[in-house]
Amino acid sequence: MIQRQLHRMRQQLATHGPGRSQDVTDLLPEDLLAADQQVDIMKRVAHLVGKRLANCMQGPANSDMEKRLKKLTLMSLSSAMADCMKETEGGSRLRRALEMGCCVEGSLAQALAEYEMNMERDVLQPLSKLSEEELPTILKHRKQLQKLLTDWNAAKSRLLQAQKNLSGPPGGGSPVTPPKLESLKEEEEDLRRRLDQSKDDYLSDLYQFTSKEPEYENYFIQLLELQAEYHRKSLTQLTEALGELRDTLKGSGQVPEKQLSADVYGVPLTTHLIRFGCEIALPISACVKMLLKHGIHEELLELQAEYHRKSLTQLTEALGELRDTLKGSGQVPEKQLSADVYGVPLTTHLIRFGCEIALPISACVKMLLKHGIHEEVRSRMNAGEVEKHG
Repeated sequence: MIQRQLHRMRQQLATHGPGRSQDVTDLLPEDLLAADQQVDIMKRVAHLVGKRLANCMQGPANSDMEKRLKKLTLMSLSSAMADCMKETEGGSRLRRALEMGCCVEGSLAQALAEYEMNMERDVLQPLSKLSEEELPTILKHRKQLQKLLTDWNAAKSRLLQAQKNLSGPPGGGSPVTPPKLESLKEEEEDLRRRLDQSKDDYLSDLYQFTSKEPEYENYFIQLLELQAEYHRKSLTQLTEALGELRDTLKGSGQVPEKQLSADVYGVPLTTHLIRFGCEIALPISACVKMLLKHGIHEELLELQAEYHRKSLTQLTEALGELRDTLKGSGQVPEKQLSADVYGVPLTTHLIRFGCEIALPISACVKMLLKHGIHEEVRSRMNAGEVEKHG
C-alpha cells in the first residue's frame, strides 16, 4: 500500500510539480522558436538537394578540368566525330559538317565542365558541409540540452522528495540524512550550471543560423544563375556554329535557290532572323562581309564620289517630283508631308499612303528606272578596276 502511494505521488510530481517534463522550446525566446524548427528542415533539404544535384553531374566529383572532360559524353561524341573525319574526303560537305560538329561538341563539353566545377565549388560543397557538419552540430547541441534538461528536472524531483522526507518517511522508514540531502543539492546545482551553459551555446547556434539563412537561400539562387549562364554560353556557341554551317552549305549550293529566296525576301524580318538563326538580315550581312573581304579600291573613290553626287541630284529631283505630285493631288497637306513620310513607323506610313512600298524607296526605284545609270560612269569604274588589277 505504501509503495503504491509513493508511486502515485511521484507521478503527480512529474506531471504537476516543479520537476514536470519540459522541452527545449520551453527555454527559448519567441523569436527563436521558428529557427529551432527550421534547423532540422534545412538539414533535410540540403541533404536531399545536394544528393540529387550530385547525381546530375556527368563528370567525376572533385576532379580537375582534364579528368572531367575525359568522362563527359559530349567529349566522347566530339572524339567520335574527329575519328569519322579521317574516313571522309578532304573537301566534302560531310567532312565540313563533321568538323563543325566536332568543334561545337568540344566547346559544349568545355562549357559543361566549367559549369560543373563552378556548381560543385559554389553550391554542392557548401550544401554538403551544411548538411553533414554545421547543422548536425546544432542538432547535437539541442539533443544535449534536452538531456540536461531532463536530468535537471529529475534531480529537482529527487531533491524535493528528499526535503519532504527529511523528518522521516511515513510508515517508519529510514530518514534522509543531511549529507544525503546536501549531495542531492550539489547534484541539482551542477546540472543547473551545465544546463545554463548548454542553453547559452544552443541560443548562440540558433542566432548564428538565423543570420546565415539568406546565405543558405543564395545557394539555390546561385545554382539557377550558373545553369542560366551555362545555357546562354551553349546557345551562343550553337547559334554561331549553325550560322557558319548554313553559310557553308549555301555556298556549296546545298540549299535550294527557290527556298533560299522564299525565306530571305518577302517575309517579316523576325521570321527571317529566326529561320537563319542570325541577328542581322542575310543580304545586309552578305554586303558587309563582301566589303570587308574585298575592300574599296582607292582609285575608284573619286569616281564613286562623282557617281554618288549625280545620284543624289537625281534623287533630289525625283523626290521633288514626288512631293509636287502628292501636293498637286491634294492627298497630303504640305505641312504633313515630312511628318507622314519620315520618322513614323513603316506600318503607319504604308497605311497612311495606301501603298505597299515606302514612298522614298518607290521614288528611288522610279528614278533609277527613269534615269538609269550613266554608261560613262560604269565604263570609267570598270577601266579603273582593270587598271588596278593590271
